[in-house]
Amino acid sequence: MADKIKPGSIIRRNSEIIGSDIDGETVMMSVANGRYYGINQVGSSIWHLLHEPMQLESIYAALQEEYEIDPETCEREVLVFLEDLMKNNIIIVD
Repeated sequence: MADKIKPGSIIRRNSEIIGSDIDGETVMMSVANGRYYGINQVGSSIWHLLHEPMQLESIYAALQEEYEIDPETCEREVLVFLEDLMKNNIIIVD
């Protein structure tokens, strides 16, 4: 597992996290520690993209296609979000 997300990183869901969609948001629970996490609509889009491991740049491209957002803002905000997920062991970065 990588300790930092960088260009070319492969992002995947932690298999110990289960999630469910509720009113346009995703609620996730860690099987390992019993903690719940909630993410908004854009976060839910990222979570759904990660149904299969995905390269970081492919996540950026998919979100730029789905939402009207410039590349720099997309990359900056997605990276902050993914780093938070990684810190909480919700995703695994290779």
